[in-house]
Amino acid sequence: LGYSLRGNDLILNKIAIVDPLPDGAANVTSFMGLFSPTQQSYEIDVDGNGLVSPMTQNIAPMGISGPGATELTIRQGTPAHLSGLAVNQWSMQSFMTESYVADFGQLAGEFYLQGERLNGRIRNQTNYMLSDVVAVAGTQFKRLGELAPGQEMDVEFNGTEPQFINTGSGLSWQIYNPDPNMNPGVDPNVLNSRAMNLKRDILSAVEDTTLNAPWQNSGVPNDQWAQNVRLVAWLNAAPPDVHVA
Repeated sequence: LGYSLRGNDLILNKIAIVDPLPDGAANVTSFMGLFSPTQQSYEIDVDGNGLVSPMTQNIAPMGISGPGATELTIRQGTPAHLSGLAVNQWSMQSFMTESYVADFGQLAGEFYLQGERLNGRIRNQTNYMLSDVVAVAGTQFKRLGELAPGQEMDVEFNGTEPQFINTGSGLSWQIYNPDPNMNPGVDPNVLNSRAMNLKRDILSAVEDTTLNAPWQNSGVPNDQWAQNVRLVAWLNAAPPDVHVA
């Protein structure tokens, strides 16, 4: 009965936060959770040169305890190896990696004021397809859709884009607000989808920035807007590759 209710698949969930740097490199922090349908210890290889660590200071309470329990051993290297990752039945054990990617590529852009409009162009100089791209400037945000490798896209903020409500709420809630009035033209079913809620939660954990700086109180683009354009985008797969045995 338990298997029919909860399933018997071994599941690895991954979320990666990629912070591109001006020189084309990137800092990558990846969070991984291994769900096990049975009480078992696993051997895991993590590709790349990232520093691997458990997400709790004492991993034993989340894993197998008592006679027969194994001790988690982490061997850093390329790849890194976790030996004895113990997971209780229908439970999840989590670990993370911190890595530096030298050749991620750049997300480049230039913006300038033209009257009460902020015009610019962004370029995807990475080898990755970016989806659900959102440009943020001042109290406005603009949905750009997909941005393929090498693709350029013109962006204009002119006072007609969706406006943030300066009530101290986080950036994540403002962009992924499920209220259709805050996101005109977006299917309400999409706004309330599991994927959209997950994106809001992830962005909230990464950058729960409140939009209440003095220069953000104006709905008209200004010099500060041009200097503080931000880009939020999503990759189809989270690095690194992980192999479980």
